[in-house]
Amino acid sequence: MRANCSLFLCLLFALATSILVHGQSQTGYISIDCGAPLKGIERDIVTGISYTSDDDFITAGVNFNVSEEYNYPANPNLPYVLADLKAFPQGDRNCYSLKPSDAKDNLYLIRASFMYGNYDGGVNKKALPEFDLYLNVNFWSTVKFKNASEQVFIEILTYTESEVIHVCLVNKGRGTPFISGLELRPVNSSIYNTEYGRNVSLVLYQRWDIGYLNGTGRYQNDVYDRIWSPYTSLSWSSIKTTGYIDVFQSGYMPPDEVIKTAASPKSEDDPMELSWTSDDTNARFYAYLYFAELETLKTNESRKMEIWWNGSPFSEDPFISPFEYSTTWSASRSFTGDHLISLHKAEDSTLPPMLNAIEIFTAQSLDEFYTATEEVQAMENIRSTYKVKKVWSGDPCAPRLYPWESVGCSYNNNNHHIKSLNLSSSGLQGPIVIAFRNLSLLESLDLSNNDLQYNVPEFLADLKHLKSLNLKGNNFTGVIPKSLMKKFQEGLLALSVDEKNLCNSSSCQEKKKNNMIVPIAVATSVIVLLVVLVIIWIILRQRKRGADAGPGPIPPSGKRRFRDNAGPGPFLLPSGKRRFTYEEVSSITNNFNKVIGKGGFGIVYLGSLEDGTKIAVKMIKNSLSTMPNGTSSSSSSTRASKEFQVESDVYSFGIVLLELITGQRAIVRTKEGEKISVIHFVEPFLETGELDGVVDPLLHGDYSSDSAWKFVEVAMSCVRERGFNRPAMNQIVSELQQCLAAELAREPERSSEGNGDREAIPASYYDELPLVLPKTALLQGSDGGCFWKVAMVKRRDEVYFGQGWSKFVEDNCLRDGDVLTFVYDGSRSFTVDIYGGSRACKEVRAVAQVISVDDDDDKEDTNTSSEPEMAQTVPNARNQEDSNIIEPEVAQRVPRTRNKGKKRVVVQDSDDSFISEDSNSLSDSSYSPPNDDTLLDVTPKVTNSRKKGELRSVNSNVGSTSKSSGSVSRKRQSTIKNPEVYLDDPNNVCFEIIIKNRIYELNVPKQIVKDYCLKFQAYVCYIDNHGKLEARAATWQDQRVTIKKWERICKRNGLKKGDRLLCEIFRKEGLVYAVKIHVVTTTS
Repeated sequence: MRANCSLFLCLLFALATSILVHGQSQTGYISIDCGAPLKGIERDIVTGISYTSDDDFITAGVNFNVSEEYNYPANPNLPYVLADLKAFPQGDRNCYSLKPSDAKDNLYLIRASFMYGNYDGGVNKKALPEFDLYLNVNFWSTVKFKNASEQVFIEILTYTESEVIHVCLVNKGRGTPFISGLELRPVNSSIYNTEYGRNVSLVLYQRWDIGYLNGTGRYQNDVYDRIWSPYTSLSWSSIKTTGYIDVFQSGYMPPDEVIKTAASPKSEDDPMELSWTSDDTNARFYAYLYFAELETLKTNESRKMEIWWNGSPFSEDPFISPFEYSTTWSASRSFTGDHLISLHKAEDSTLPPMLNAIEIFTAQSLDEFYTATEEVQAMENIRSTYKVKKVWSGDPCAPRLYPWESVGCSYNNNNHHIKSLNLSSSGLQGPIVIAFRNLSLLESLDLSNNDLQYNVPEFLADLKHLKSLNLKGNNFTGVIPKSLMKKFQEGLLALSVDEKNLCNSSSCQEKKKNNMIVPIAVATSVIVLLVVLVIIWIILRQRKRGADAGPGPIPPSGKRRFRDNAGPGPFLLPSGKRRFTYEEVSSITNNFNKVIGKGGFGIVYLGSLEDGTKIAVKMIKNSLSTMPNGTSSSSSSTRASKEFQVESDVYSFGIVLLELITGQRAIVRTKEGEKISVIHFVEPFLETGELDGVVDPLLHGDYSSDSAWKFVEVAMSCVRERGFNRPAMNQIVSELQQCLAAELAREPERSSEGNGDREAIPASYYDELPLVLPKTALLQGSDGGCFWKVAMVKRRDEVYFGQGWSKFVEDNCLRDGDVLTFVYDGSRSFTVDIYGGSRACKEVRAVAQVISVDDDDDKEDTNTSSEPEMAQTVPNARNQEDSNIIEPEVAQRVPRTRNKGKKRVVVQDSDDSFISEDSNSLSDSSYSPPNDDTLLDVTPKVTNSRKKGELRSVNSNVGSTSKSSGSVSRKRQSTIKNPEVYLDDPNNVCFEIIIKNRIYELNVPKQIVKDYCLKFQAYVCYIDNHGKLEARAATWQDQRVTIKKWERICKRNGLKKGDRLLCEIFRKEGLVYAVKIHVVTTTS
């Protein structure tokens, strides 16, 4: 009975615990089903998570469902949130605002989910959409898809700095951004630590459930709601337990289904390896490994392991998996480059290593600044008060390329500030709210063409930096505040107001109230109207008479008069304002013919009125010309009036911007011969999103697409049909400065290429080139082998090799003073011979004397008669210069050629002869001398194929350096002597390496791969005294090749740091299938 009670209590406790975990698992969760058609809460029956629609988190966007072929029931395993989505066709940046209950200074896991699912019917047939994801103001990730059915989940772990978290989707011009689901989960702040503290976020790279059997990937008892992907290997055996594992001792708390499965190597002596490669070589990775012992060990059994990252042990002490509870091992610092985590069986361990799960993250720096808090609050207040119909979400100024529409910002090394605000024609109603006062650094404010009412507030004068204020087109009443008038009169403020609605304080007088009865008022109005009509009739009659009277007499001195068909005689120039058209001014000044003075604000021209009165006409100059410089494509209203209007200048400036970005004239002639405006030329490309069709093809794609889109958008906003819809000039300047900043940010990339990124073709050679140049050319040495593809560019009167030339320079070690000759085949191929420098990196530098080896003579021949052909290849001056160059400690063997004056040294031997040279590829290898001071003596080695195995070497004089100021000598360590005695076949390619600390993979120098055009199978064999070992080979974009399992080769051969090896490459049918290891010298 007591036992039954105990069993019952245990079951009751387990049930209560399960209910508690499930009930608490969603505490603090925010789960959004983006694009859900109905408000309310829906529960996912698979995960048990309750989702809500996104109406309370964002106001923009359009709801869609994925197409039927990707939706239920055609896709029964489709996750709940991926069935619908929200797209954002409007605006560059749209942000969700998440407000956790306790957001500030806490750690959160945020996951965004995406599936394209052909929701728009495949509008863009060329490519799937691609856009960026930002968390607050910092870049998070780029969202891209391999196909329409791909499910993309992007996670980040981040500490929050404010009470609101913004998740923003940014349109890069490569398709409409969209999102399917957005989830936020609170995480224990004591875990997932890095050496950077809270200055970085962790973006999920992989989360693997090792030893996966039949898991679902997402588990209800995972309090952090992580998604675990299966990972296993054919060389591993899976382990599973049904016993109890305590996961609550660690704050990471992995779910039972994950921690109760594991994997271990089938061979006890083999390490357990996990490797990956990132496209970003600078990415910093962190790993968190989960361990729990799943087997009951005997007293004489132990499981101890060493954790290695990139070939180096991470700790001196072995790691022991705990029994009946889980623990997490994490790297306290980040790693870059290629990655290999390996678990090794410790020397005193009886069992192989075992791993349950692993999480891998990349560190994302939080280096962008926010807009000042008080300014953000002010903008939020303005948006909510006036219900501004613009895409305003997230931070107003950041990220820098995507500020809020109509907002200009200033950027520095602290908080960003709002510099200009253009709310013209934005439908604002009511008074000017006091929130504008908190924009303390505002310089320009445009509130024109709205329905703002009541008095102009006094606090606008408190904006100390305000230089421009436009209040035209509103319904203000009362007087202008004296403080504003004072700034205007002192020239500190450019103020624009409507005279009909507002007058200055000095001229406005309070209207007197009276209680006149209506009949008297009506009678007075009628009388006044009759008097006005009579006066108008008299004036018109006088003008008619004056038309036949001719010009009147010249006015007396000191009185200015003019005739404008106004009457029979002269009259004084009115003191009021009068507006002249451009034709009138041009006629008065005889087309601005005579300059009579220059002032600080413009040039003064002599003019003459119709009655002969001499006048002075001053053309006021501004930061931009006030003359409407529009082209024939200007709007009809502007072209008709030719008046001095700012809107006209903005339009003309937009035309100039379009001419700059397209390389076209204002009027473009189409293929059909039709003349169209450059605006109409651009519009079709903008509708289809084809930026390349807009940008000047002479740029050859060398521009930032983001800044180019911004530039085009600014230009198109300047040429809007309605003048009041065009932006202010200060806003245009601000946005163009952002484009400039984006391009300047690319300068380090350009400057890193140096001056070798292009090579001009001499003008005297242009006659040999075809009229229509190929887009690319192929450069190839006269001895055959590898070739390089470079762009051929013709700009104005210059033809040059462009993109790809710097790669050619790098691969051939070209330096100033080298001489190149090109032989053109008439199509697109150039045969290149390099004199004096290309192969000085490899053969020529080490050669002071060339010794020919005779069949009958084993002695070294020091006769200079053996040098003529070398003298033809390398000038003496260059030979002496190159003899001073110190080469790195990696050597290779290169076949000689018979090509005279080509890249390689000419030697009077058969084609099977070889000459040893330095590979100059230390930076490409994982192995280098123990320190930078280790040098080698590069000596030529000549092999005569008729005496197989016989080699003669000659010491060159490159060990010393001669200078006019003195002599400096450095002793060099020699390379392997007579390498052919170690090789199975002296004709095989080989290279020398020195063992270093990093021994997790063998790195084949890229110069070896390039010189011999080596192609590697997916798997190659190591061959040593212990037999063969198959390993995976990886070929990189720069042609470098790495071969795995090198660590095992080093261990079983007892190799130590500093040992010298010779690696012999075996090929069959053009493919490398094996690498044989020859141990030459050992430190022991």
